[in-house]
Order: sequence, then C-alpha cells, then structure tokens
Amino acid sequence: MIKTLLISALSILFIACSHRGNVVDFDYIEKVISDSPERAIVILDSIDRSSLTEADRHLADLLSIEARDKAYITHTSDSLVLDVMDYYSSHKDDRLYPLALYYGGRVYSDLGDYPTALRYFQSALDVIPENMDNLELKSAALSQTGRLLDNLKLHSDAIPYLEKSIEIGKQSGDTFNLTYDYSLLSQVNIKVGNLPAARKYNAEAIRLAIGLSEIEQADMALELASILHREHKTDSALMVIRGLPGKVDPLCRNYSLAIAAQIYLDANVQDTAYIYARQLAMSNSPYKRTGFKIMFSPKLKSLVPKDTLLFYQPIYDRAIENYLDTYEASEAIIQNSQYNYQLHVREKEKAEAGKNKLYLLVCIISVLAALAVIGLLWLRMRNLREIVRLQMTLDTLRDFRQNQNMEPTGSTVNTQQEILRKKILHEFNSPKQVGCNSPVVKESIILSDIYQRLENFIAKNKSIPDSDGLWEELAQLIAVDSPEFRTRLNTLTNCKITDSEFRVALLIRCGISPSSMAILLNRTKSTISSRRSILSYKIFGSGNNIKLLNPLILFL
Repeated sequence: MIKTLLISALSILFIACSHRGNVVDFDYIEKVISDSPERAIVILDSIDRSSLTEADRHLADLLSIEARDKAYITHTSDSLVLDVMDYYSSHKDDRLYPLALYYGGRVYSDLGDYPTALRYFQSALDVIPENMDNLELKSAALSQTGRLLDNLKLHSDAIPYLEKSIEIGKQSGDTFNLTYDYSLLSQVNIKVGNLPAARKYNAEAIRLAIGLSEIEQADMALELASILHREHKTDSALMVIRGLPGKVDPLCRNYSLAIAAQIYLDANVQDTAYIYARQLAMSNSPYKRTGFKIMFSPKLKSLVPKDTLLFYQPIYDRAIENYLDTYEASEAIIQNSQYNYQLHVREKEKAEAGKNKLYLLVCIISVLAALAVIGLLWLRMRNLREIVRLQMTLDTLRDFRQNQNMEPTGSTVNTQQEILRKKILHEFNSPKQVGCNSPVVKESIILSDIYQRLENFIAKNKSIPDSDGLWEELAQLIAVDSPEFRTRLNTLTNCKITDSEFRVALLIRCGISPSSMAILLNRTKSTISSRRSILSYKIFGSGNNIKLLNPLILFL
C-alpha cells in the first residue's frame, strides 16, 4: 500500500514537472521503463491523451504497450497496438516503426495468434537499422522469432535466429538475456536430437546464471538433468535431479516432475518415481498423461493398489481426451503458422531476387551508358580533329585564292612564294633548330604497317609501281604526322616538284637510304642521286648543300 502511494506521488510530481503546456518528457519516461516499468505505467496512464499532438499520443500509446510488456502483464487486446502500427506505417521512423512492429508481435504472441506474431517479428527484423543503437531490439526480435518457431515445432528453423541473437548479445554484453537464449537454444537442440550441442549451450547457460536467482539456476540444472537422461547417463542425471522439483519455478514444476519421475524409474528408485508420477496424474497439467504412463508402467505395477484402478480410469480417460483435443488444436495452429512462415520466406526470397535483378539491370544500363558516353566522346574528338584539319586546309586554300585574286603579275606571286619559302628555311636554320638534335624519323612511321610493307619490298628486292596505291597511303601516313608537309614542300620548290621527286621526298621522310630507294623506285643509284640533287637545287637554289636535304625534309 505504501509502495503504491509512493509511486503515485512520484508520478504526480513527474507530471507537474514534465508538463509545459502539452509537452511530455518522453525521454525520461523511456528511462523509467527500463528501470521500473510499473512506475512508467502509472506515469503514462496519468497523461491526458487529448492534450497531446497526434505524434505524441501514438508515442505515449507505444510506450504504454512496451511498459506493460516489460512488467510481464499479459496483453489481452490488439486494438491499441494496431492503431500504433497503422500510424507508424505511414509516419515511418527508423527507431519507432521497428519498435511498433516488434510489440505487435509480442501482443499477438500473448493472444496466441502465432502466425500473426511471427509475421510482425519478421517485419520488424526487415526494417531494424544495422547500427549499435538497435542491437537490443534486434536481439529481442530474433529471440522471440526463435521462441515462436520452437513453439510451432519448427525447431531447425528456430536455431539460426537464436544463434544470431546470442551473437548480438555477446556484442552488447547483455548477459541476462544471453542466459535465456542459451537455455532455449539448448532445449531446441534437445528436440532436434543434437545432444552434444544441447549440452554445450546448457553449460553456457549455467555459467551465466550464477548471478540469477536460485529458482532460475534450478531451471537450468533441470535442463542438464534432461540432457543427461537422454544420453543414458542415468546416475549423473539422478545426482542432478535430486531436490530440483522443489526448487524450480512453480510454472515448471510439473515439467520437472515428469523428468524426475522418468529418471527415478530408469534408476530403479521405484517409490520416488511412483510419488512423482502420481502427483502428475492428479494434476491438471499437460503432463498428466505422462504421469499415468509412468505410474502404469510394468516396473511400478506392484505399487499401484488394484482397488484404485476404477478411481483412476475416468481421470485417465479425460486426460487422453484433453490431450487429443489439445493436440488437434495445436496441430491446426502449427499448420497455419508453418504456411504463413513459408509464405513470408517465399515473399522475402522474391523481394531479394527482385533486388538482385534490379541491381544487375542498373549495372548493365550503367555500363552501356558509360560505353555510349565514351563512344560519343571518341566521335566528337575525331570530328574535332577532322574539323581542325579541314580548317587548316581551308586556310591554305584561302591564302592561295588571295594570292590568285591579287594583281596577276608574276612578280607579286613570286614575292609571296619567296616570303613563305624564306620563312620555312628561316625556321629550319633558326638558332633554336640548330641547337637541337638533328631531326629523326618519327616512331609512329617506323611502327606503322606501311613502313613494314616498304621493308618487305626492299627485302624481296622488289619495286613499287607508280600506280600502286601504297604511294597514296604513304602520303596519308606522313600527312597525319605533318599535315603541312606537302604544302611546305610545294612552297619550297615553287610548286615545281614532280611526282617522282615527291616520292623521293616521302621515302626520305621515312628514313629510306638511297640504295633502298633505287630498289623501290626501280631506278639506278645514279638516277636517285640525280633526283636528290635536283630536289635540293629546287629548294635551296644555286650553291645548294645536298647534306641539308634529309634534315630539312624530316623537319617539314
């Protein structure tokens, strides 16, 4: 009574201090829920919902559900949690929306609607953010999912969820919930027949249960006795089970009696086995049938008074009927739940497959877009290069046209040509050019396919006819390296260069020796020497130095 009055007084004080108009300190309430959920319930129930905004009202309702759940108050209605989940489904919050889904699962779990509870737990797991702040909620959702799957007899499916919950519990250091997860995982492994794993997890649960109450430690020891019994270690199981039925949680007492009766029966301690079996048979627990089974076993046959059989018969009949009714109802729930669970799994797999397809499609589109952009850029650069080349050609033609449009006197034309020729020779003979290394054949020419073909002709001592397209290809190759080569050569020779002399200039540009020129042009060495001299004379005039011919042509 005094405790209740104290809680009420503190609640009124909190309300008076926390209300500023319609403002409520929900952060403080959440801390109170963690420390004392009962006190938080009193505070939340005292808040006038009509004075709150829609968002605050739904937050207050969500915290009320959370406080009652943590105070171990069984949920009896889904109306409030449905309203909360509906609100947060349209006002999604990274923290509150997963929390609402989780407590939707808790409410329906208390109501016995396992399929719906399982669906909400799975939905919560799908939207819980991957960060340290949500480890506790994620661990709880995993643990509850594993517990539900175990209740639905989907024991193998429950194991991965419990293992993930334990992994998170280790990260967060939550030894309290970790103890119960280990214990539940031990029980699940018993059901699937993996006794070594069950023994391992039970040992972890017992180790962590040292700080818990004596009742909770007794529950862990009870599981150990069950494992030892299943491993046919009867003597060890007998040592563990002694005195446990009187120490375990009252809710687990009948379960402990069933295990103890079976262990004592196998250990041939018949009187104790009979006492425990009879207590079970006369109880209203689901283990009633187990009590009759042990009590009427051949080993205990002599201990059952014959005159009590008529007394036990109707009780046994009702136990069988109740068992069958419960089994049928349980099977219906399990089948429905299994269907819903598999449906959820299929939907999740489809969603993941859809995401993978979408990701693949995005990657393909991105690659195609990148290739398209690269192609467009390449075409643009090629077009720009072509435009530059055409512009230079146009400028050259424009210069020639201007020269032609001027007074048609030979002296004017000759003057223009002479100015351009002297300019080129001046560039060639400039101090900068003189100070540089002698011009050499460009690597792009030497590595070209056309140059290789010239080398093949020379190696085979074979000439190239004047009409062969190779000469035009060679001229185009050199034009790529030096677009003004032909124009400058025409300027230097006053446009008096012949085709045969131009071919000699092309070969000089490729670094072909005079002897090799004689082979390619099908001329004698003296003819090649004469053509070189004439070309030198046309460029340099009288007093020409033929030694400057090759460097000049390489320079152009």
